[in-house]
Amino acid sequence: VNGVSTVTVNCGTYVVAGGTLDIDQNVKVLQSTACTTGVTFILTNSRPGASDYANVSYQGNNSGKLILTAPNSGPYSGLVFFQDREAPNPNVGSNNNTTCGSGAAQNKITGQGQVALNGAIYFPAQVLCFGGGSRTDSANKCTQVIAYNINFTGNAGINSQCAGVGITAISVT
Repeated sequence: VNGVSTVTVNCGTYVVAGGTLDIDQNVKVLQSTACTTGVTFILTNSRPGASDYANVSYQGNNSGKLILTAPNSGPYSGLVFFQDREAPNPNVGSNNNTTCGSGAAQNKITGQGQVALNGAIYFPAQVLCFGGGSRTDSANKCTQVIAYNINFTGNAGINSQCAGVGITAISVT
């Protein structure tokens, strides 16, 4: 997403098939205020057998925003970003670097932009780089991260207090 200042996302499930969901530094990605059932982005490959699994790259600056809430019912309940479980593992083949800033199998939320994700970010076989000053804000405090490898750099941080927001907290047993 480049060349526009604001993208308003309606309720629903969006499939990114191959490539990168690339959100440029000045772009605001905002969930529609009329949306009451949530948004999920599914990151997968372009066709069966293809190795071009999609990833996400958000590089917000001070005016950038990424504000989304997951659905609280249905097959993608609680999921804001869901990456295909078959996406390549960073320790296999040419994607063997799990540090932020390098390697092909990475998902990035970086920069200084406002990040307000109510729900889970699910990258079971890939890296999530949460860097720069990217932080989930206190008003949207239920961000859950499930990833093969999570790298926090700079002043990055998340809030994960899900009581009262309609999303089930992750429990470890």
